[in-house]
Amino acid sequence: MTLSGRDFGVAVVAFVLAALPGCKQILGLHDRAEVSDDGGTQVIKPVAGRCGMLRHPSASCAACMDQNCCTEATACNGDPACDPAWDCNMSCGDDGACRARCNIFFTRPDTLVDVNVCRENNCRAECGLLCGGFGYNAPGCSGCVKQNCCSIASDCAKNGECVKLDLCRTNCIAGSSSCPPECERTYSGGVEELASWIDCLQNTCSEGCQPGRNWQCLDTKTPWLKPKSAGEFTFSLSIVEILSETPFVGHTLKACSKFDRDCANPLSTAITDADGFGALTVPAGSVGFDGYVDITGVDPGDGSAIYPAIWYPSPNIVSAGWRGRVQFVSNASLQSLAIFTGAIIDPTRGHFAAAAQDCNFAAAPGVSFEADTKDEKTTVFYFVQGIPKTGSTTQTDAQSGIGGYINLPTDRASLVTARVQVNDVVKTIGSGAYIIRPGTFTTTAIPPMP
Repeated sequence: MTLSGRDFGVAVVAFVLAALPGCKQILGLHDRAEVSDDGGTQVIKPVAGRCGMLRHPSASCAACMDQNCCTEATACNGDPACDPAWDCNMSCGDDGACRARCNIFFTRPDTLVDVNVCRENNCRAECGLLCGGFGYNAPGCSGCVKQNCCSIASDCAKNGECVKLDLCRTNCIAGSSSCPPECERTYSGGVEELASWIDCLQNTCSEGCQPGRNWQCLDTKTPWLKPKSAGEFTFSLSIVEILSETPFVGHTLKACSKFDRDCANPLSTAITDADGFGALTVPAGSVGFDGYVDITGVDPGDGSAIYPAIWYPSPNIVSAGWRGRVQFVSNASLQSLAIFTGAIIDPTRGHFAAAAQDCNFAAAPGVSFEADTKDEKTTVFYFVQGIPKTGSTTQTDAQSGIGGYINLPTDRASLVTARVQVNDVVKTIGSGAYIIRPGTFTTTAIPPMP
């Protein structure tokens, strides 16, 4: 099963113990009407700066950035992971939920952090961005931050070490004892500011910033973002073991078409390095990479290799960049899952896990899954406070939003549907057909589908 800070929010601790209708959906130089806090309307007419040709929300902002942040803007424009992310965030205006959505579809490389930090330090007034310009994956969070945490957020946004520390911690495995301290050592200059900002979010704004409960987009479908341009792009990820955090070294990654059941004709192939890092180049198409990644490795005999995996990134990957640290089950940790659920692993069958997400792509509680291929030999499980539980009434929890199946049949793809009860009405979040192979763990996230 895969679990990552990027795709799953807060993940499962361990087996033995991880809609935004106001957000601009299509990238490009289009005007955007934004309703401000006082009920007025701000129309964003993007203006291209001279440095790097990055787009800005106004001529005054473009002029200020050209004068003060030329080096950073040029570097961002030259980074295929930064330029589309900048465009997406710029089009959001002061909509923090929209920016959070951009951070799901696009990555935040150092070049993006650097140009944002320069803007916050030199052009905040000219660019009209309040409270550091962060994204929030709960619709009420931005308002609370503006009212109670604005200066604290700005202090972090001015400090590149603070922003990079936040990103580093986001990619730590939940329950990790080594990753957060390592991040703090690497970005020690941001520890104080980040602690103050997190304290304000988790305490002063705990109610407004509570994620995982926004289902507005189920009634008004919200399109997913699209690639900025045609051609190919390269995305990367780092794969690590779910319990030990150990990188899966020397493992084979294959990018596969969603219609290629056995990945007989991979689009791209990579071998992971000492950090479990691998990069894959795929065609952008009209919707981005909507296939899957096939992952295998040779086990030295101690169960440390990955249990063969199929990972469906969701939503589709639409841009270059590092997708974060993604956690997978090893041969050994699969046995732990079997012990907790009482299942006996059938090598002729496959397994599946998904993370339910709300309209803001945050881990969602109270969600149930239904697989059309499950039978009497299939075990259903959900993670509850980090522990896999079985039972007909069990649902996802707020910590991870994860549930799944052990021992699904493999004769055909499995249609998995996620549902949630909203105001006494059961609604479908989304569904998809997923390849289930013998001796393989298929994983994904299921957010509301467009």
